[in-house]
Amino acid sequence: MIWAIYVMAYMGFLVWGHHMYLVGLDHRSRTMYSTITIMISLPATIKMVNWTLSLVNGALKLDVPMLFAISYMFFFTVAGFTGMWLSHVGLNVTMHDTFYVVAHFHLMLSGTAMVGIFGGFYYYFTALFGIKYSRFFGFLHLIYFSGGN
Repeated sequence: MIWAIYVMAYMGFLVWGHHMYLVGLDHRSRTMYSTITIMISLPATIKMVNWTLSLVNGALKLDVPMLFAISYMFFFTVAGFTGMWLSHVGLNVTMHDTFYVVAHFHLMLSGTAMVGIFGGFYYYFTALFGIKYSRFFGFLHLIYFSGGN
């Protein structure tokens, strides 16, 4: 898992060129960025398998933070699948400036990142503020935020 995190972080710095396929990059550069973007799916898959096996083998307490974590896994998977289509040069050029790219981008940002932030907020809420959050409003927040994306 640690290896997968390090590799994803390192590769994340190398895939910026997949946003630039239409600016006149030569064929070799496009192929390199496409290959690295496709390769990032391996550590992402390792992370998903690790998280899933942790859920299967763990003693779950389905409270608001855990449900946000499960929602995070869902958004991470969907955003990863939409990103795999965009990693191929031909499809990326065809889908450039479409709502598909906008949807992928917002799934990664609002879907994945914000769900992780909210899950962490609910997990540490009692330690930060000294009171327990309302479970009803926490569940309501999860339903409205996750259902709206």
